[in-house]
Amino acid sequence: MLPQTGICRVDERACGNNECVKSEYICDGEPDCRDRSDEQNCPSIRSCEPNEFKCNNGRCVQKMWLCDGDDDCGDNSDEQACSHRVPADGCSTREFKCRDGRQCVPLSFHCDGTNDCQDGSDEIGCVQPTIVQPPETNKQVHTGGTFQLTCKAVAVPEPYINWRLNWGPVCDPPRCTQYSEGGLGTLTVTDA
Repeated sequence: MLPQTGICRVDERACGNNECVKSEYICDGEPDCRDRSDEQNCPSIRSCEPNEFKCNNGRCVQKMWLCDGDDDCGDNSDEQACSHRVPADGCSTREFKCRDGRQCVPLSFHCDGTNDCQDGSDEIGCVQPTIVQPPETNKQVHTGGTFQLTCKAVAVPEPYINWRLNWGPVCDPPRCTQYSEGGLGTLTVTDA
């Protein structure tokens, strides 16, 4: 990890070439220093949440983004070892079969606002997510206790509820677990 020096602002660290980068960019799996020193001597054990895939470069991305045609990892490791089938073989559970039967597109492309099927069928019948049961905003829990939050949403395709805190994980497993099926998401936190 890079030390804080007097040449950079308080929220920055100096690269090996004395270039300054934001502290939050250190060991994030992406080189931000031109000399790549912000990704050297990083802790080797970086855990991902259960619903995340660990990229070859150490980044964590949503498992639902695997084999979706987009390089979410930045090193393309989330798009490797993906089988590309023609519709005659049938589409996988991770793919949407276009209505004309000539094309399979990644499931994440279904209802994304862009016609990916030549016949446009991946954008037909889409319904934007609507939260029908929001999670509680205030919850009293005894110290060391366990609590659970639920959220229900409806949409086409079925929404996946992903619990986040300021775009990061709420807390690490096993203390926090989350589950989503049928548009109902549950977050369980132990040892609160």
